[in-house]
Amino acid sequence: MRLRAIVSVLAALCLLSMAALGQILYGNLVGNVTDPQQAAVVNASVSIKNVTTGYSASVVTDDRGAYEIRNIPPGVYEIKVTARFGLCLGF
Repeated sequence: MRLRAIVSVLAALCLLSMAALGQILYGNLVGNVTDPQQAAVVNASVSIKNVTTGYSASVVTDDRGAYEIRNIPPGVYEIKVTARFGLCLGF
């Protein structure tokens, strides 16, 4: 009887530990920067800043206007896109 209880507890701990492995603590921001004619904006700077913690990250768009910021901690962010010719869009 005691062995059955120990095995049951160990099985429950194994299942709970596997569920914990599936938790994701970070996110990614992926997108494209385009002009009003839907043409890609190359070398635009995309910056984010957490309004609470001050965490920030920035990337530059590629030749397709695409960008990706990886491993972003949870929170509320300001996003700023600045193009070479001085256009600045804040959201």
